[in-house]
Amino acid sequence: MLERTRNFIRQITRKTSNSAEDRRAHPRFDTEIETVCRPVADGEEHKAIIRDVSRSGVKLLLDVELVPGTMVRVDVPHAVNSAHTVTLLACVMRVIPESDDRWSCGCMFSLELNDDELAIFGGKKVQGAHGDQRAWIRHPVRAMAEYRVLPGEDDILLTAEVVNLSPAGVGLLLDRHLDPGSVLSVSLHRAKDKPDLSMLASIVYLTDCSDGRWAAGCNFIRELTHEELKSIV
Repeated sequence: MLERTRNFIRQITRKTSNSAEDRRAHPRFDTEIETVCRPVADGEEHKAIIRDVSRSGVKLLLDVELVPGTMVRVDVPHAVNSAHTVTLLACVMRVIPESDDRWSCGCMFSLELNDDELAIFGGKKVQGAHGDQRAWIRHPVRAMAEYRVLPGEDDILLTAEVVNLSPAGVGLLLDRHLDPGSVLSVSLHRAKDKPDLSMLASIVYLTDCSDGRWAAGCNFIRELTHEELKSIV
């Protein structure tokens, strides 16, 4: 499952901007947030300090050297409500040794943060550089969907509330905690008596809500066509 998830995430992250110039277009916010970082492969917890963050990525200071390409889960305390935490899936892109036996790790998020998500780190709403636009707009949606966690031994069908949708992914409200990196088979209801649309998706963002549910941001394995998106929203 892990290797399949990694391959899946590699396919997804190739769709984001790969040039350093494009990534620098996002304003970066300096921080000193203490957190933990957990490689998806083993789940071992490492203390980390978030040095800066942007919509597309984060710089971590770690006391352990990670290999570029490693998928990690970064747990972040909410800047406004410390009782809640957010978990983000990211890929280590570069590792630079520091003078004090620590390593500076530049990581790219698997899903760009929006203004509200960036505010979790204390970042303000700032207009991006000229020509800098999000690849896709997230459309607010109020609907229900069914999903299965893959691979599933018992093939349990679960329900979730759909809160937003774009050609590249979907926002879900879940009744259970699932780690970022988990792969789901999501069935989306469509209008006009069309059959449900089944999509593979990976959780790349997770935050706990005040009502005991979890908000999950997911990336699809492929982008929805205009017709498919229109039939749902």
